[in-house]
Amino acid sequence: MVYRKLKASFKPHKDRFYRTILVREDINLVKLGCVLASALGSDFEHLFLFRKGRDSYVSDAFLEDGEEPGWYAMKNYTLADLGTTFAFLYDTGDGWEFECKVYKKTEEIEDGEIAYLVDGNGQGIWEDNIYTLLSYLDG
Repeated sequence: MVYRKLKASFKPHKDRFYRTILVREDINLVKLGCVLASALGSDFEHLFLFRKGRDSYVSDAFLEDGEEPGWYAMKNYTLADLGTTFAFLYDTGDGWEFECKVYKKTEEIEDGEIAYLVDGNGQGIWEDNIYTLLSYLDG
């Protein structure tokens, strides 16, 4: 299987809270979102989406009339569709935003797991408590 290295960094404190993973490049964005939410320590109490420029990739349950310009169903797209930089947002009401960078070099791994955690820093997402984490990280 072909894997790409991806680094997701918490936007307000990129060096203090991030995860680096190897992820299969053929999985759809729903699975990628689940991998990122797991690696970042979420409890899956909230939804997530991806944003690339003005385009948002969301659960198809929110697309009553199907895809429209700027709004796309995650299940129909893969990591390759997002390019090398994009945002991962978890719990948009609380505002967990992660800047994601995909590295160009690929790796071949034979066992076929969806993803591997490579590196990271920071405890993780505190459900419904981003302000406490920001207060802590801001000193």
